[in-house]
Amino acid sequence: MYPLASGPPTRPGRAFLVLTLLLATCSASQAMAFEAADAATAWTWYVAGSVAWGLFTPMCVLLPLGLARKRPLPAWGSILLGLPALAGMAVSLVVDAGPDFLVRTTYGWARDLSARPALWNVVGLVLFAYVVAALVVIGWWRRQASTRRERRQAAWLLGSGALGVASAAAFQLFHPLSQVPDLPRIHHVFGIFWAAGYAIAIFRHRMMAPSASLASNAILSGIQDLVFVIGDNDRVLEANPRACALMGRPVERLRGLSIADLFTPEDTIRQSLAQTRESGKALDWIDATLGISNDIAIPVTLMFAPILDDFGDGIGCVAIAQDQRPMREALKAERIASIGVLAGGIAHDFNNLLTAIGGYIDLARIEVTTDSATDRRLTEASRACERAQGLTHQLLTFSRGGTPVRKAIALPAILNDSAAFATSGSRVRADVRVPEGLWLIDADGTQIVQVVHNLALNAVQAMPGGGTLTIAAQNVPAGTPGLDGKPLDRAMVRLTVTDQGTGIPADLLHRVCEPFFSTKPEGSGLGLATAFSIVRRHGGDLRIESEPGRGTCVRIDLPRAKRPTDEMAILVPKPPRPGRRALVMDDQPQVEAVAREMLMALGWDVVGTPDGDEAIHAFEAALREERPFDLVVLDLTVPGGTGGVEAVRRMRQTHAPFYAVLSSGYGEEAVLSDPGGHGFDDVLPKPYSCNGMHEMVARFERRGPRNGHDASSRTAP
Repeated sequence: MYPLASGPPTRPGRAFLVLTLLLATCSASQAMAFEAADAATAWTWYVAGSVAWGLFTPMCVLLPLGLARKRPLPAWGSILLGLPALAGMAVSLVVDAGPDFLVRTTYGWARDLSARPALWNVVGLVLFAYVVAALVVIGWWRRQASTRRERRQAAWLLGSGALGVASAAAFQLFHPLSQVPDLPRIHHVFGIFWAAGYAIAIFRHRMMAPSASLASNAILSGIQDLVFVIGDNDRVLEANPRACALMGRPVERLRGLSIADLFTPEDTIRQSLAQTRESGKALDWIDATLGISNDIAIPVTLMFAPILDDFGDGIGCVAIAQDQRPMREALKAERIASIGVLAGGIAHDFNNLLTAIGGYIDLARIEVTTDSATDRRLTEASRACERAQGLTHQLLTFSRGGTPVRKAIALPAILNDSAAFATSGSRVRADVRVPEGLWLIDADGTQIVQVVHNLALNAVQAMPGGGTLTIAAQNVPAGTPGLDGKPLDRAMVRLTVTDQGTGIPADLLHRVCEPFFSTKPEGSGLGLATAFSIVRRHGGDLRIESEPGRGTCVRIDLPRAKRPTDEMAILVPKPPRPGRRALVMDDQPQVEAVAREMLMALGWDVVGTPDGDEAIHAFEAALREERPFDLVVLDLTVPGGTGGVEAVRRMRQTHAPFYAVLSSGYGEEAVLSDPGGHGFDDVLPKPYSCNGMHEMVARFERRGPRNGHDASSRTAP
């Protein structure tokens, strides 16, 4: 961008100005002396040119020496450095001095130096030594430079200086015009080469100190806001790099566009801009839309601020726009987190009820005749409990208990099963595209199944008249642009679910991931919200693109697994050996009772307690009686009492071997994501059925009880 503010001249800039003025003075004086009307006037101009040339040569050393040094050269050092040049200049003006030593040539006045060639050669060598010293300093500076910018600066100075010196020396020694007094001495003219090198180094490669203008440019280049400089005709003069990158156009293509061509609504934009010019101060932010293309529009907040000159008159305006998408995403995540707290509490109580209801139904089915009317009714009731369990599972996704338990997961089977299930009985055709060599993902398999299942069902429901559901997967290496356009910091697997349905209106698209918001009358509003929450908890991203009448496309990025995780098979439990004892703790009497009866139905001797303190007393009493518990099932949270974490910690201190199981329909992230680190061997999430209890006992039979020394190293399967 062009500088929006001017700064004071820098030290190299001031030195370069002096250098060029001395060179110009020397050249002009030589020309005026040659064409003077009389000898006295010619001598005056000759003296002026000699003084300028005598000062120019030490400046050639002082300027690069000041640039190469970290600290400025002191005044006395500059004086000492210039003494030889001043002495040579004085000798040149004293020896053979005065108008009488000028001769009239065919073209003008000139000084004949042929009478004392040795003296003038010494003076010339002194001046030439300054130039050589300057080149040596620049060469040393280039070798010591620590940045590419300094090396480029030194290279320009070294190259232009060497060219000027070589050209002047060659002309002085070999060109016949320099041997006769018919023309003025013009070796100083070749100093223009060096001056040009300084100009390029200063203005092209920024051989200058930080200034207000450079600082303003750095700020405008680094901020995330979009900045446009607007002229009096409401047209864009400049734009910062962030604006150019977001709009996908270089600044040259933005110049000349009307600000109303970029932002809408046009009337509001023009009115705010006019009020800003009239008041001479910035006004409040306004809501607007930035048009990127015909299909893409970005919500922004916009503010105009006047640009004033030194007299307070307006010469233009600055438009500052803030992209509202990140803020809306943050607010969406905050709303989901807030609802998650509420959902977790509801799910906790609901899961306790479902555990009791479903457990007693399973126990009742054991005692009735298979295929009887009672069995069929109990089966339907059990299925209703399973559907209710699915609802609580979605609610738990928003709570802290929705933390994924990750392992390496293969996607092809999940995608094929979800597509087949969603399209079953519909007129929608499924097209699953999975490339060979698709990476495994680091994810919770149950939660990812839920995400794909929800997206596939939404797509099918959006195509009541039929169509094609396309589910595709691909590997996305690190560094590749992510769904937000920024390079990914790690490898991902990208899922794309596309339908040919009715699409989503633009004014509703930003709300579809909000909990309990649905565009379908029969929808619960939890499908996309659940998918969004699960993907974010996995460290991935989810983006939705849709247009009414043209369908919807949902893209998901999920992290790639670094290494495979072996699946652990579930074994059918053997009948417990005589004397096997279990301890169950739950603050809900119905849950404690149903868990106790499930274990008793499997042949266990079971003791139930309502809180952690009583569970600890029962555990210690069993040890004293030498009838220890082999299995301990503990509820995680007990309002107003000792919960499962504290209870298992105190039990482990006895170093007695037992198998600890965490049972909860809610809970803290640290415990659910790392049960082994809190002393548990297994997890039995609520609501659980007889089959769930059966499978947990099978894992116990395979792994056996553990004592306090090695229990902390165990993790749930």
